[in-house]
Amino acid sequence: MSETNDIFINYPLAWMVEAVEINKRKGKGKIKSKRSKFIHNNVYANWNDNQDKFLSILHITKEEFDFILNGLERIDFHRFSILSMSLPNKLLLTLHFVIQYTGGNNLACLFNVSNYYVSKVLDEMLPYLVEYFTLFIPNKNINNTKSRLHCRLKYIIDGTLHKTQRKYGGMDLDYNGHYHIHGKMSQILLDYEGYIIAFLTKIKGKIYDSLSANYNKNFKRILGSDFALGDFGFNGVGYVISGFKPSTLST
Repeated sequence: MSETNDIFINYPLAWMVEAVEINKRKGKGKIKSKRSKFIHNNVYANWNDNQDKFLSILHITKEEFDFILNGLERIDFHRFSILSMSLPNKLLLTLHFVIQYTGGNNLACLFNVSNYYVSKVLDEMLPYLVEYFTLFIPNKNINNTKSRLHCRLKYIIDGTLHKTQRKYGGMDLDYNGHYHIHGKMSQILLDYEGYIIAFLTKIKGKIYDSLSANYNKNFKRILGSDFALGDFGFNGVGYVISGFKPSTLST
C-alpha cells in the first residue's frame, strides 16, 4: 500500500494532509486536495456490527433506520447524485445533523470528508427527508389525549428560528429582532402523545409567533373548538393558552 493510501486510512481529514504535502513538494501556494478521489469512512458498515449505536446515539432502532432508508431508495433520487458517498452513509450523516445537532467539523472527522462535502450532502438529503416525512404528517386529530389542566386542552404549539445566511436583497424580512439574526421561522403542532399533527415553515424571520399563529388557518381548522398550550410568545392568539413571561413570575 502506498504512503498516500496509508494517510487516507489512518488520519481524519487526510485529504487536507495530502494536499499540503503535495503542494509543498511542488512549491505551490494553493491547496489542491485530490478529495474527488478520496473514499470516505464507511460509518454505516461499522454501525451494522453494533446496532445499539442507532438507539444510543440517534435514538432510533436499526429497523426504523432501515425503514427510512427503504423509503428514500424508492424515491430513487440517489442514482443522479454527483456525490460518491453511499445512500446509507448520507442518511446517517444527515440524521446525526438533525437529531444530535452535530456540527460540520465533527461530521467531517467522523466520515473523513471535508466541511464542504458535508454541506453538499446536507443540501442534497434534507429536501428529500422533508418530502418523505411530510407524507406521515396527518394534519388532523389522531388521538383523544388531553391535558390534565382542561379537557379541551389537547395540543401543544411551539415555534423556532432557523438561522440563514444574510442576503443582499430583502434582508429586513428575514431579520429577527428578538434573536438579532437572519433566519426562517417554523411552527409545529403536537398532541399529548408527542406526535406531530401539523407544521408550517419558511415563515419570514421578522414575523413573530403570535402573528403567524393568528393567520395560520390550518392550525385553526385542526383545533376547532379545542385549544393548544404555548409559551408567552403566543399571547393574543385565540386558540392558544399561553404561559407567563418570566417577569410576571415570582419565586
